[in-house]
Amino acid sequence: MAVKRPVTRSGSGDYRTEIGTVGDLPWCDIFNTEGYFRLHQCGRDLFFSQVSGPQGEVHAVVHFSEIEPGIFRSPARGTYGGIDLKTTAYTPLIRFLDEVEAHLRESGARTMTLSTAPFAHDPQKSAWLFQNLSERNYVVELSQLSYSVPIDDVDLVHKMKHNNRKRLRKCAREGFVFSERGDAGAKDVYDVIARNRAHRGYPISMSFAEIERMMETFPGALTFYAVHHGDEMVASAVCVRLNERVIYTLYWGDVPGYGRYSPVAFLAAGVYAFAREKGFTLMDTGTVPSIRSGPAAGLIKFKENLGCKATLKLTYSKEL
Repeated sequence: MAVKRPVTRSGSGDYRTEIGTVGDLPWCDIFNTEGYFRLHQCGRDLFFSQVSGPQGEVHAVVHFSEIEPGIFRSPARGTYGGIDLKTTAYTPLIRFLDEVEAHLRESGARTMTLSTAPFAHDPQKSAWLFQNLSERNYVVELSQLSYSVPIDDVDLVHKMKHNNRKRLRKCAREGFVFSERGDAGAKDVYDVIARNRAHRGYPISMSFAEIERMMETFPGALTFYAVHHGDEMVASAVCVRLNERVIYTLYWGDVPGYGRYSPVAFLAAGVYAFAREKGFTLMDTGTVPSIRSGPAAGLIKFKENLGCKATLKLTYSKEL
């Protein structure tokens, strides 16, 4: 663990801001942990925590990396970062933001950017953070549609649109089989997704070597799923446990030639059922590009047909 160096500011009261990692905290999303911060360090990187008491109880964390001269971003790389709070029922967040902003300014930052979790993950926390940041002159730099589906006692098939329900049942009749693959099957799962992306002309953002490093850093946090038709793996998914409540579909896709079956619908139903067994309450299927772009319309329809609903995912910025 890095040595912590207090940031001394006047009027900090019972709370103090420290620089340096604090170990992985059970209430943090995976993207705000020490492990993720270390995995993507890229030069000038700063991990802030707000603590209180002699034991250093942590109440809030945020980390930044200088991605361009004077531009500090949270996170350097990943779906989101931003400020993670143990609870919103306390007022020292304003003090914490004062100290973080002051230190970034002293470090040469001209702009700070915070990419935050979708509102669906925790609507109360997201609304509370939006209000606090707005009052501090942060602006919304980017607004995206994020699609997710609550996990409850209702099977996903009953949340899907009619055509997907038909395709899912067709897959079942044709002998398609869903399975959780374990770490040993990670490469086969990844290869199906890479093949799908190549066929559609889309890049894949992480190499398999990067997937392996994430597996080593967060044992058990990545899970791998597949759909087989006979001996062939025809669809697969890589999912990430973001916290105790939310599972995130990092990647999924099917192989060319199976469009008439739509095995991804069968795959999604399997992931949903598996996540329910593990106690998750939300399945996050990711964002879509700007709705003005052509591919977004098809992707939105695909997610809505699976039973997903849209909420906002915001990225804030502030000139220092």
